[in-house]
Amino acid sequence: MDVHLYTKKNVLWRPGEGSSVVLRESDYRPFCHVGRTVHLDDALHICADNWMQPKPITTLSTLSDKIWHKQNHHPCRNLRVLWFGPKLDGEDEDAHDWYGNVQFAFPTDVMMHHWRKFYLVEMLTTSTHTTTRILVTNADYSSVLPPYDPRTPGGPWRLNSEGRHECLADCRRYSNEGNNGNGHILEFMIEVEPFQIRTILAESTLSFRNHEQGGNVGPHDCHRSGRLSMCPTPLTRDEAARIFFLEHQRSSLQQNMAAPRLSPSAETLLASLHLHGRTRQPQRQ
Repeated sequence: MDVHLYTKKNVLWRPGEGSSVVLRESDYRPFCHVGRTVHLDDALHICADNWMQPKPITTLSTLSDKIWHKQNHHPCRNLRVLWFGPKLDGEDEDAHDWYGNVQFAFPTDVMMHHWRKFYLVEMLTTSTHTTTRILVTNADYSSVLPPYDPRTPGGPWRLNSEGRHECLADCRRYSNEGNNGNGHILEFMIEVEPFQIRTILAESTLSFRNHEQGGNVGPHDCHRSGRLSMCPTPLTRDEAARIFFLEHQRSSLQQNMAAPRLSPSAETLLASLHLHGRTRQPQRQ
Protein backbone atom coordinates (compact mmCIF):
# COMPACT_ATOMS: atom_id res chain seq x y z
CA MET A 1 0.00 0.00 0.00
CA ASP A 2 1.32 3.44 -0.94
CA VAL A 3 2.25 5.85 1.84
CA HIS A 4 0.41 9.17 1.55
CA LEU A 5 2.52 12.16 2.61
CA TYR A 6 0.70 15.32 1.57
CA THR A 7 -1.98 16.59 -0.80
CA LYS A 8 -2.44 20.09 -2.18
CA LYS A 9 -3.98 19.58 -5.60
CA ASN A 10 -1.03 17.25 -6.33
CA VAL A 11 -0.13 14.22 -4.22
CA LEU A 12 3.18 13.55 -2.46
CA TRP A 13 3.68 9.88 -1.62
CA ARG A 14 6.07 6.96 -1.39
CA PRO A 15 5.54 3.38 -2.52
CA GLY A 16 4.99 0.91 0.29
CA GLU A 17 7.95 -1.17 1.42
CA GLY A 18 8.80 -3.79 -1.18
CA SER A 19 6.35 -2.48 -3.78
CA SER A 20 7.35 -1.63 -7.34
CA VAL A 21 6.57 1.46 -9.41
CA VAL A 22 7.49 -0.26 -12.69
CA LEU A 23 4.79 -0.61 -15.33
CA ARG A 24 6.97 -2.27 -17.98
CA GLU A 25 10.63 -3.27 -17.94
CA SER A 26 10.92 -1.62 -21.36
CA ASP A 27 10.27 1.76 -19.70
CA TYR A 28 13.81 1.87 -18.30
CA ARG A 29 16.22 4.21 -20.13
CA PRO A 30 20.03 4.16 -19.69
CA PHE A 31 22.00 7.19 -18.54
CA CYS A 32 25.67 7.73 -17.67
CA HIS A 33 25.55 11.38 -16.57
CA VAL A 34 23.40 13.62 -14.42
CA GLY A 35 22.82 17.13 -15.73
CA ARG A 36 21.75 20.56 -14.57
CA THR A 37 20.33 22.89 -17.23
CA VAL A 38 20.26 26.65 -16.62
CA HIS A 39 19.54 29.80 -18.57
CA LEU A 40 22.31 31.46 -20.54
CA ASP A 41 22.97 34.27 -18.07
CA ASP A 42 23.14 31.81 -15.17
CA ALA A 43 25.65 29.65 -17.08
CA LEU A 44 27.93 32.66 -17.63
CA HIS A 45 27.67 33.54 -13.92
CA ILE A 46 28.64 29.96 -13.04
CA CYS A 47 31.75 30.26 -15.20
CA ALA A 48 32.59 33.71 -13.81
CA ASP A 49 32.24 32.58 -10.21
CA ASN A 50 33.38 28.96 -10.72
CA TRP A 51 30.44 28.18 -8.48
CA MET A 52 26.90 26.80 -8.42
CA GLN A 53 24.76 28.23 -5.65
CA PRO A 54 22.79 25.61 -3.65
CA LYS A 55 19.38 26.86 -2.59
CA PRO A 56 16.62 25.93 -0.14
CA ILE A 57 13.75 23.80 -1.40
CA THR A 58 10.84 26.04 -2.37
CA THR A 59 8.81 23.76 -4.65
CA LEU A 60 5.98 21.60 -3.29
CA SER A 61 7.91 19.01 -1.31
CA THR A 62 7.86 17.33 2.08
CA LEU A 63 11.28 18.96 2.62
CA SER A 64 9.94 22.46 2.01
CA ASP A 65 9.62 24.56 5.14
CA LYS A 66 6.09 25.42 4.02
CA ILE A 67 5.09 21.88 5.01
CA TRP A 68 7.20 21.19 8.09
CA HIS A 69 7.83 24.78 9.30
CA LYS A 70 6.30 23.98 12.69
CA GLN A 71 8.94 21.30 13.33
CA ASN A 72 11.73 23.49 14.67
CA HIS A 73 14.19 20.62 15.04
CA HIS A 74 13.60 18.88 11.71
CA PRO A 75 16.99 17.47 10.53
CA CYS A 76 16.47 18.92 7.04
CA ARG A 77 15.55 22.39 8.21
CA ASN A 78 18.65 24.07 6.77
CA LEU A 79 18.94 21.87 3.70
CA ARG A 80 20.40 23.52 0.59
CA VAL A 81 20.61 21.55 -2.65
CA LEU A 82 21.52 21.58 -6.31
CA TRP A 83 18.94 19.98 -8.61
CA PHE A 84 20.12 17.51 -11.24
CA GLY A 85 18.41 15.00 -13.50
CA PRO A 86 19.52 12.06 -15.66
CA LYS A 87 21.09 12.93 -19.00
CA LEU A 88 19.78 10.07 -21.12
CA ASP A 89 22.20 8.27 -23.39
CA GLY A 90 21.74 9.40 -26.98
CA GLU A 91 19.15 12.02 -26.13
CA ASP A 92 18.14 14.60 -28.75
CA GLU A 93 19.76 17.94 -27.88
CA ASP A 94 17.44 19.67 -30.33
CA ALA A 95 14.41 18.61 -28.31
CA HIS A 96 12.98 21.42 -26.19
CA ASP A 97 14.45 21.71 -22.69
CA TRP A 98 12.20 23.77 -20.46
CA TYR A 99 14.96 24.40 -17.91
CA GLY A 100 17.10 26.61 -20.14
CA ASN A 101 19.95 26.87 -22.64
CA VAL A 102 23.13 25.40 -21.14
CA GLN A 103 23.64 22.05 -19.44
CA PHE A 104 26.41 21.04 -17.04
CA ALA A 105 26.61 17.24 -16.78
CA PHE A 106 28.94 14.99 -14.80
CA PRO A 107 29.21 11.18 -14.59
CA THR A 108 26.69 9.38 -12.41
CA ASP A 109 29.48 7.15 -11.11
CA VAL A 110 31.29 10.27 -9.88
CA MET A 111 28.13 11.25 -7.99
CA MET A 112 27.99 7.82 -6.36
CA HIS A 113 31.69 8.01 -5.46
CA HIS A 114 31.52 11.37 -3.71
CA TRP A 115 28.05 10.99 -2.19
CA ARG A 116 27.30 7.74 -0.39
CA LYS A 117 23.78 8.18 1.01
CA PHE A 118 20.56 8.26 -1.03
CA TYR A 119 17.05 8.84 0.31
CA LEU A 120 13.68 8.59 -1.38
CA VAL A 121 12.18 11.96 -0.49
CA GLU A 122 8.89 11.49 -2.33
CA MET A 123 7.04 10.84 -5.53
CA LEU A 124 4.88 13.68 -6.80
CA THR A 125 1.83 12.77 -8.87
CA THR A 126 0.17 15.56 -10.87
CA SER A 127 -2.57 15.47 -13.48
CA THR A 128 0.01 15.02 -16.26
CA HIS A 129 3.06 13.21 -14.85
CA THR A 130 4.86 11.72 -11.86
CA THR A 131 8.18 12.98 -10.48
CA THR A 132 10.55 11.08 -8.20
CA ARG A 133 12.89 13.04 -5.94
CA ILE A 134 15.97 11.43 -4.45
CA LEU A 135 18.17 13.24 -1.92
CA VAL A 136 21.88 12.69 -2.53
CA THR A 137 24.00 13.46 0.53
CA ASN A 138 26.67 12.32 2.95
CA ALA A 139 24.55 13.21 5.98
CA ASP A 140 22.41 10.77 7.95
CA TYR A 141 18.71 11.56 7.53
CA SER A 142 17.50 8.03 8.20
CA SER A 143 15.40 9.26 11.12
CA VAL A 144 13.07 11.11 8.74
CA LEU A 145 13.70 9.64 5.26
CA PRO A 146 13.86 6.06 3.95
CA PRO A 147 17.23 5.10 2.41
CA TYR A 148 17.16 4.40 -1.32
CA ASP A 149 19.21 1.62 -2.89
CA PRO A 150 19.30 1.71 -6.72
CA ARG A 151 20.28 -1.98 -6.68
CA THR A 152 16.87 -2.92 -5.28
CA PRO A 153 14.45 -3.95 -8.09
CA GLY A 154 11.31 -1.99 -8.83
CA GLY A 155 12.50 1.57 -8.26
CA PRO A 156 12.44 4.65 -10.51
CA TRP A 157 16.27 4.64 -10.67
CA ARG A 158 18.19 1.40 -10.80
CA LEU A 159 21.76 0.19 -11.11
CA ASN A 160 21.42 -3.07 -12.98
CA SER A 161 23.54 -6.21 -12.74
CA GLU A 162 25.81 -4.90 -15.50
CA GLY A 163 26.54 -1.71 -13.55
CA ARG A 164 24.45 0.47 -15.86
CA HIS A 165 22.30 3.29 -14.52
CA GLU A 166 18.70 3.37 -15.75
CA CYS A 167 15.64 5.51 -15.02
CA LEU A 168 11.96 5.04 -15.78
CA ALA A 169 10.40 6.95 -18.68
CA ASP A 170 7.01 6.10 -17.16
CA CYS A 171 5.85 4.65 -13.85
CA ARG A 172 2.71 3.82 -11.96
CA ARG A 173 0.84 6.60 -10.22
CA TYR A 174 -0.32 6.98 -6.64
CA SER A 175 -2.65 4.11 -5.73
CA ASN A 176 -2.41 2.93 -9.35
CA GLU A 177 -4.94 5.57 -10.39
CA GLY A 178 -4.83 6.98 -13.93
CA ASN A 179 -1.98 7.38 -16.41
CA ASN A 180 0.96 9.74 -16.81
CA GLY A 181 0.31 11.57 -20.05
CA ASN A 182 3.81 13.10 -19.88
CA GLY A 183 5.57 10.15 -18.29
CA HIS A 184 7.98 10.12 -15.36
CA ILE A 185 10.71 12.57 -14.28
CA LEU A 186 13.63 11.66 -12.01
CA GLU A 187 15.24 14.42 -9.96
CA PHE A 188 18.35 14.31 -7.78
CA MET A 189 18.55 16.82 -4.93
CA ILE A 190 22.28 16.98 -4.16
CA GLU A 191 23.37 18.39 -0.82
CA VAL A 192 26.83 19.88 -1.34
CA GLU A 193 29.80 21.22 0.56
CA PRO A 194 31.88 23.96 -1.13
CA PHE A 195 34.61 21.54 -2.20
CA GLN A 196 31.98 19.25 -3.74
CA ILE A 197 30.65 22.10 -5.90
CA ARG A 198 34.13 22.51 -7.31
CA THR A 199 34.28 18.76 -7.89
CA ILE A 200 31.04 18.94 -9.88
CA LEU A 201 32.37 21.77 -12.03
CA ALA A 202 35.74 20.09 -12.54
CA GLU A 203 34.00 16.91 -13.69
CA SER A 204 31.31 18.60 -15.77
CA THR A 205 30.94 18.68 -19.53
CA LEU A 206 29.09 21.64 -21.07
CA SER A 207 26.50 21.33 -23.84
CA PHE A 208 23.77 23.51 -25.29
CA ARG A 209 20.04 22.89 -25.28
CA ASN A 210 17.16 24.04 -27.42
CA HIS A 211 15.08 26.53 -25.43
CA GLU A 212 13.43 28.21 -28.39
CA GLN A 213 9.92 27.69 -26.98
CA GLY A 214 10.87 29.47 -23.75
CA GLY A 215 9.09 32.63 -24.92
CA ASN A 216 5.74 30.85 -25.16
CA VAL A 217 3.20 30.82 -22.35
CA GLY A 218 2.67 27.07 -21.94
CA PRO A 219 3.23 25.44 -18.52
CA HIS A 220 6.25 23.46 -19.79
CA ASP A 221 7.82 26.06 -22.08
CA CYS A 222 10.08 27.69 -19.50
CA HIS A 223 10.97 26.68 -15.95
CA ARG A 224 10.81 30.32 -14.92
CA SER A 225 7.20 30.74 -16.05
CA GLY A 226 5.12 32.23 -13.28
CA ARG A 227 8.14 33.89 -11.68
CA LEU A 228 9.16 36.16 -14.54
CA SER A 229 6.97 37.93 -17.07
CA MET A 230 8.93 36.29 -19.87
CA CYS A 231 11.85 33.95 -20.48
CA PRO A 232 15.14 35.91 -20.71
CA THR A 233 16.69 33.71 -23.43
CA PRO A 234 14.25 31.80 -25.69
CA LEU A 235 16.97 30.61 -28.07
CA THR A 236 17.92 27.70 -30.30
CA ARG A 237 21.07 25.71 -29.47
CA ASP A 238 23.06 27.55 -32.14
CA GLU A 239 21.96 30.98 -30.93
CA ALA A 240 22.71 30.15 -27.29
CA ALA A 241 26.16 28.80 -28.19
CA ARG A 242 27.07 31.89 -30.21
CA ILE A 243 26.13 34.28 -27.40
CA PHE A 244 27.74 32.11 -24.71
CA PHE A 245 31.10 31.78 -26.45
CA LEU A 246 31.25 35.46 -27.41
CA GLU A 247 30.35 36.59 -23.89
CA HIS A 248 32.72 34.04 -22.35
CA GLN A 249 35.54 35.36 -24.56
CA ARG A 250 34.72 38.98 -23.78
CA SER A 251 34.52 38.36 -20.02
CA SER A 252 37.82 36.44 -20.09
CA LEU A 253 39.55 39.71 -20.97
CA GLN A 254 38.47 41.13 -17.61
CA GLN A 255 38.45 38.14 -15.23
CA ASN A 256 39.39 34.49 -14.92
CA MET A 257 36.48 32.51 -16.34
CA ALA A 258 36.03 28.80 -15.60
CA ALA A 259 36.34 26.79 -18.80
CA PRO A 260 34.37 23.53 -18.60
CA ARG A 261 35.03 20.69 -21.01
CA LEU A 262 32.85 20.78 -24.11
CA SER A 263 30.65 18.01 -25.39
CA PRO A 264 31.33 16.97 -29.01
CA SER A 265 28.26 18.91 -30.18
CA ALA A 266 29.35 22.03 -28.27
CA GLU A 267 32.84 21.73 -29.75
CA THR A 268 31.28 21.67 -33.23
CA LEU A 269 29.28 24.80 -32.45
CA LEU A 270 32.40 26.57 -31.18
CA ALA A 271 34.36 25.64 -34.30
CA SER A 272 31.62 27.06 -36.50
CA LEU A 273 32.04 30.50 -34.90
CA HIS A 274 35.70 30.87 -35.94
CA LEU A 275 36.56 32.83 -32.80
CA HIS A 276 40.05 34.36 -32.77
CA GLY A 277 42.29 35.86 -30.17
CA ARG A 278 44.34 34.58 -27.26
CA THR A 279 41.54 34.47 -24.71
CA ARG A 280 40.85 31.26 -22.84
CA GLN A 281 38.03 29.20 -24.37
CA PRO A 282 36.19 26.30 -22.74
CA GLN A 283 38.15 23.10 -23.03
CA ARG A 284 37.49 20.44 -25.61
CA GLN A 285 36.40 17.10 -24.22
